[in-house]
Amino acid sequence: GEVIFLHEVIEGIADESYGIHVAKLAGFPDSVLNRASEVFEELKA
Repeated sequence: GEVIFLHEVIEGIADESYGIHVAKLAGFPDSVLNRASEVFEELKA
């Protein structure tokens, strides 16, 4: 699969991130993905 970005960059705060999904597509280990998810949830709180 190929990632095709269909969004434009605008000024402001992002309310969602696809970084963890992209890391999964890139083959990062589950341990890294799980930790990234934990940190992401902590930052959102």
